[in-house]
Amino acid sequence: MRVSNGCDILLALAWITGKEISMLDRFPEVLFADVTECTNKERRGMFVYTGQDGNDNIFNALHFYMPNGKPQTFDCIYLEAKPKLVGKSIIKRNRVLLITDCELAMYIPHRENTRDLQIQMSLTFLCCQIPP
Repeated sequence: MRVSNGCDILLALAWITGKEISMLDRFPEVLFADVTECTNKERRGMFVYTGQDGNDNIFNALHFYMPNGKPQTFDCIYLEAKPKLVGKSIIKRNRVLLITDCELAMYIPHRENTRDLQIQMSLTFLCCQIPP
């Protein structure tokens, strides 16, 4: 984002390491999505995908430093960052996404932008209503 006097501000940053993409390529079937709050100096949200390997160990799969928790931010993650960093072949092999927060802003853009993916909210949050 350009502010004034030629000054730019970084609003979002997404990344994945070589080891993470390798693990995700080997185990793309189940992903978990979570946003951690207030864990950095700027007190911004950090969106994280994690995966699960054949020994039931969890591994980090994608990181996104978020400007806010609005649905447009999640659209950016799902439609821009994830396809470019992870690749379409891995995305096609992902079968289940478990959203570990009860945030409809995380759920709705995923529901609208995927076809064959089974999306679930965490059972920890039974009080949440999932839109049809």
